[in-house]
Amino acid sequence: MGGTRQSGGLSVNRFALLAALLCSAPAFAAPPKFEHTPPAEVTAGQDVTIKAVIKASGGVFDPYLWYRKVGDKNFKKISLKPGSRNVYSATIPGSEVTADLEYYLQAFDQADLAEGFWASKKNPNHLGVKAAAPKVGTLSVRSDPDGATVDVDGKVVGTSPWAGPLPAGPHTLTVTREGYDPLKLTFTMTPGVDMALPAPLHKSAPTGPGKLSVDTRPMGARLLIDEQGQGRAWRSPPARPRAPRSLWRRPISPRRARAWRSRTSPRPRTRTSP
Repeated sequence: MGGTRQSGGLSVNRFALLAALLCSAPAFAAPPKFEHTPPAEVTAGQDVTIKAVIKASGGVFDPYLWYRKVGDKNFKKISLKPGSRNVYSATIPGSEVTADLEYYLQAFDQADLAEGFWASKKNPNHLGVKAAAPKVGTLSVRSDPDGATVDVDGKVVGTSPWAGPLPAGPHTLTVTREGYDPLKLTFTMTPGVDMALPAPLHKSAPTGPGKLSVDTRPMGARLLIDEQGQGRAWRSPPARPRAPRSLWRRPISPRRARAWRSRTSPRPRTRTSP
């Protein structure tokens, strides 16, 4: 028969012999298999952690994360650290996350070093990186005296003393209090920098009609204000005649009265005859 050969009185089936040889040869191990979902969102300056489930029949050997910035020539590698349930992870430091990235994963089967990839060096996975939100500083306002109303960019934000976050850029501050002149300032906030602004207030000038006093020499001049007669300047009233000074008499005793009359009454003249 075509598949049978006799040798030294023995018949050999070549197909059966080939099947036996194939069955006795060691089986070739399959390369490692990857289960990986790229990060949904990456922000500039923040760490990026890449995770993947890696399985190999002979065990996982030398798993690596290869990455580079878009436009760079060479890749950098980070070892993937094993975790529970065949999960491996590696973290790209935030200092490296300044532009879009490209990366791929590599691992070997420990039994026969069969090599497996997720993406590849020729076709790496693209990872978009969005710009980080600008840092917000804090503005502190303290008026003198306290209790004034604080207005930022046309919106009342509170009462002095006040502090709150404010985005970077130019702003306008208005501080008001009854009885004081309003204070208006223009300033620029620097990203991530705190700023303190003093707000000294000055009392408002009195409003409404005032009182004018005019003193002329001589007195009594006619007054015109805005070409309209307003009367005459003040003059002093005429001097009143002084009333005669009254004499005050102290009561005296009858004895002293007789003595006083005897001194003041005229004495009779005596004529002496020659």
